[in-house]
Amino acid sequence: MNFPEYVAFTLDRLEENGYSAYLVGGCVRDYIMGIDPHDFDVTTNAKPEQIEECFSDIKTLDVGKKHGTISLVFDKEIVEVTTYRIDGEYKDSRHPESVTFTDKIEDDLARRDFTMNAIAFSPKRGFVDPFDGRGDIGKQRIVCVGNPNIRFDEDALRILRALRFSSRLGFCIEENTKCAILEKRNLLLNIAFERINSEFVGILDGKDAAGVIAEYTEVFRTFIPSLASIDCPSIDNAKKYSIAVKLCLFFSHYDNAKELEALMKNLKFDNTTVKTVTSVVPLYNNYFSKYKDSDIKRAVSIIGVDNTQILYQALYCRTNNSAHIVALQHLAEFIGEGACMCVSALAVKGNEIIETYKINPSDTGRILSKLLDDVISEIIPNEKHALLERAKIYIRQ
Repeated sequence: MNFPEYVAFTLDRLEENGYSAYLVGGCVRDYIMGIDPHDFDVTTNAKPEQIEECFSDIKTLDVGKKHGTISLVFDKEIVEVTTYRIDGEYKDSRHPESVTFTDKIEDDLARRDFTMNAIAFSPKRGFVDPFDGRGDIGKQRIVCVGNPNIRFDEDALRILRALRFSSRLGFCIEENTKCAILEKRNLLLNIAFERINSEFVGILDGKDAAGVIAEYTEVFRTFIPSLASIDCPSIDNAKKYSIAVKLCLFFSHYDNAKELEALMKNLKFDNTTVKTVTSVVPLYNNYFSKYKDSDIKRAVSIIGVDNTQILYQALYCRTNNSAHIVALQHLAEFIGEGACMCVSALAVKGNEIIETYKINPSDTGRILSKLLDDVISEIIPNEKHALLERAKIYIRQ
């Protein structure tokens, strides 16, 4: 395994001081799969105080010391070094009440979630793989370590982690693990929505998101009770697009923007994402056959340029109609040409209408909106004189 110098330094320093040290978790899994690891976790039989003593010349963080973790800081990189441990009782479906340190790497691996994550590797000792995680990786399947019911009772977030790995890697979920996921799904009600959000987004952004969502819809209904049918074929077509497009497709059956906003805020999406999805979805449900130039410009006038791009990408995923790709090309051309697609781009300003016709300033918003629609519909050109003349019609209304 090739790994950075600071990781090799960490392993060597522990070994030089008489301790055993292994890489563990995702970095080992990725290495076996031929994926370049980016995050490196080390496990050792050294106790936290001994880890600190070994690295007295290195900056350390001890925020996880209670559970056996000391973080080593190397410039911009951090390596977490954790003592082999056995988890105590879980009472909140998420965290152990206590941990007990152990000298056996096998004990530490036995507490982990899935066999593919329960493999340790040492440059000196090779692999430790008591649950045949390498075999399961070869079979492209996700299997819980030990009894899956117990694993999910301990930490319910593992349910969504299993789905995220399945979506991201394209692995199937072994039958006993699948049955436990469906049986224990209500335990997700004990998990903070912030944590659910992270896993949910990871699932939706995976290469097999559509398959996972279709097979485990009932799991998603656990934390989205109002979830109706999901347009999985469209989500499958959205693999190359942004998570915003995928979210719009996932929530596309929500016609009520206020309901959707409340739902997404409850799921702890950030304000920008909520605004994007709740702006695009209402238009998405009414724009399947709208791809004329005026339709494109009108969408920009309502939801802005970026959201209009998301809208037509989502529409293409839904319809496979190349007209929506052409619409995106036209949108890029309009942007390059500086086409008038919003009130601020009109050749006349509100104060000019007020000064010319001595009207109440409160009327200008309505008038400018009407003028913009006329320009988009090509009823009048975006020229000051033409706009002022046209404004007379709306002043009388």
